[in-house]
Amino acid sequence: EYASLLQELFAQVAGRPVVGVHIRGGDFAMYDDSVYDIERARHQAVPMWWYEAFLRRYQAQFPDVVFLLSHSGDPERFEDWRKEFKTIETASLSSHRSAREQHMSASHPALDLFALAACGVMIGTPNSSFSHFAANALGPAASVLLPPARTTKDAPQAGALRIHGERLPLFVS
Repeated sequence: EYASLLQELFAQVAGRPVVGVHIRGGDFAMYDDSVYDIERARHQAVPMWWYEAFLRRYQAQFPDVVFLLSHSGDPERFEDWRKEFKTIETASLSSHRSAREQHMSASHPALDLFALAACGVMIGTPNSSFSHFAANALGPAASVLLPPARTTKDAPQAGALRIHGERLPLFVS
């Protein structure tokens, strides 16, 4: 059933480039909304401005891009994104409620995982095994855009990681 749901989802945007976007929230804490710095804590949330900066950059370079949103937490926080960017989400196909509040999601995690794995380019969350498995263990090889060890809201930076077939410690170290 999941395969047909994903075919249906991607058929809606056939012929357009799709960039997967995985945003891990919940158990990742925010330390500073203007600076992302991994020296502060290993498992910290990437500020939303970082994701937004790179969604805008992709959209400027590829105006017909579609973003596949995968996230935990309240889906309402992405309403502005849904207005500014062309987005698709598996939540329109299936829902899931986790026993762990920090992993609450409007979509089913397995469906999200395989949808992200179908994307050749992904904007991911550092230290997230979910981002890692989608990009590097399932589906075709993907390039994952991640923030560097330190970046600021005034000058957001990113690096690309391509380690398909490699083990999780390479992604989270």
